Amino acid sequence: MISVEKIEINVGMPSDEVRVVAMQPYIRFHSDPGALPREPFRWSEDAVMEQLNGIHRVLDISQACFANRGANFTLFPEYAVPGVEGVSIINDRILETNWPNESVIIAGVHGITKSKYADLCNMLGAVVSQSNAPNSVRDDQWVNCAVIWVKDVDGTVNSWLQPKVRPAWLEMNVSCSDMFCGTTMYVFEGHYEPTGYPCRFVTFVCFDWVASPAGTTVWRELVTQLNGLQNEAALDWAFVIQHNNNPNHSSFLNNTYQFLTDTSYAFVQRDKAIVVHANTAVSPLPVRKGQRGFSACVFSPSAQLECSGNRPTVCMQPSSLRGSDILERCKDVVFREMGECIHVFGVRIPRFVNPDATDRTCPLPNADVYDTLDSGDPRLCGGPIPAAVKWINDVLDIMIPMSATVLADRPLKATAEAVEPSIVAGIRAINGHTAVDRVNWATCSYSNSEESRNMIRRNNADLWSQPETDAMEHLLNSLTAIGLTYSLDVSGAVLHGSIQIDEGFVQIVAIRGDTYQDCRRHYDNLVRKQGPDPVLVIARDRDNFCPEPEEFLRLDEIESERGLAFVDYQTLVKACRTEADTNTLKEKFDAFLPGPRRII
Repeated sequence: MISVEKIEINVGMPSDEVRVVAMQPYIRFHSDPGALPREPFRWSEDAVMEQLNGIHRVLDISQACFANRGANFTLFPEYAVPGVEGVSIINDRILETNWPNESVIIAGVHGITKSKYADLCNMLGAVVSQSNAPNSVRDDQWVNCAVIWVKDVDGTVNSWLQPKVRPAWLEMNVSCSDMFCGTTMYVFEGHYEPTGYPCRFVTFVCFDWVASPAGTTVWRELVTQLNGLQNEAALDWAFVIQHNNNPNHSSFLNNTYQFLTDTSYAFVQRDKAIVVHANTAVSPLPVRKGQRGFSACVFSPSAQLECSGNRPTVCMQPSSLRGSDILERCKDVVFREMGECIHVFGVRIPRFVNPDATDRTCPLPNADVYDTLDSGDPRLCGGPIPAAVKWINDVLDIMIPMSATVLADRPLKATAEAVEPSIVAGIRAINGHTAVDRVNWATCSYSNSEESRNMIRRNNADLWSQPETDAMEHLLNSLTAIGLTYSLDVSGAVLHGSIQIDEGFVQIVAIRGDTYQDCRRHYDNLVRKQGPDPVLVIARDRDNFCPEPEEFLRLDEIESERGLAFVDYQTLVKACRTEADTNTLKEKFDAFLPGPRRII
């Protein structure tokens, strides 16, 4: 059974939009080669300095990125902070006079021994309950804890230590020493400005959110005790800091749903609450899916928030991304970036949203993604990341280039290897609106002359899947083929790419569909009228079939239309595979190009 301590703090949170910074680090544990982490689970020595530098960067961002107002909450997930040294960096920073008052830092510390835990308590002068004090820890136990700092309106800093209550299986399946199980949960009560309405928050350490060895979870024990006081009070924030390999497990999602919707505890209101899942990263580089990631803010179904749109940085209809519809009725907002990064976002408070057209709002009106180390990656630009930009870059990461597939062991393989990086870089560099267009131009929206991709799908990158991925592969390979013989501009092109010939510029567009007739319909309805330059369309059908010349007469230069030519992808690739030099290949490609087009 846990104990619950209520802590009053003199901190005012804005009622319009609360500012949050959350680190999402890729944790590298100390372990033997090919083995599980050694207990106590801690950072590998050769990775500690880089993580400490990352902590400095998070604190810099937290202090200044909201127009120099500072974050209200700064979050470091479970195991994110490398021991006493990492805690000392955070503690020194929040004690500085220029660190904003009325702010909270919540940090998960990697596994520490009993003696290091005692050092941590002494260094911070932190509040720690008697049952969680160092002398309650056995010599053969280690501690996984969160440190919670509060800097109040007067600049006074206090801190609390909250050890994890219930270990996960990995923390129990150890060979030498066990994790110490804490017993105390802290509920902090500040207020919202300017109303003075209470603002209460609580922190859970990963498995504390779901573990129920005695038939009940920690959060249910907590609300049961608060409910027993029979003083009507709301829980506004539940911060679940985690190093979770399966954040979409039904137990995690069901407990989030139940926390927000279960009305069994009448005196503890949670229908206006926000559950923040702050997880660690899938990889050190940007990525879309995998173990861990899925940091999220989840609101109750009754929250008067609008989640029907397609916002930058976050996915507001993430059922397909999660592979689960458990939270479908909730207002579930998942950060698309699963790799190592720093999330910076503002959160609307459901309690203070007017339920009418005067205050129609998204849950997270502003959300940016920063890198922890200088990367230059467009997905970590220190600003909002359009869904299409994120999607394109993720797909390019897993795309096998033409040089390694159809041109493997062919004479022009080395030439392709030389041009591919610039083509990929050009695609990565395009902005949000252009990114949406590039994918939609490449992905045929018709099947057997009927519309197969409606406007909702075309405009929402969160709905894109295999057809769009296949089209991106076709686009990359088509541009590579053209780039073997011509100087190709990708990022500045009107369509997918452009080349300059003696007569002027030719625009290139690649379309992949079920049939060539579908590709033509798609071009006419969704691609054409993009400028005065002649256009070469590289079309590919479902079977990559090479049509007879007379079949293309129905597509190419119909109705005496000049400045437009179609070539099938199979013919293009066959020429690339057959020819031994780029000069001969260019002669073949020149025959495919359209004549000039004049628009009067």
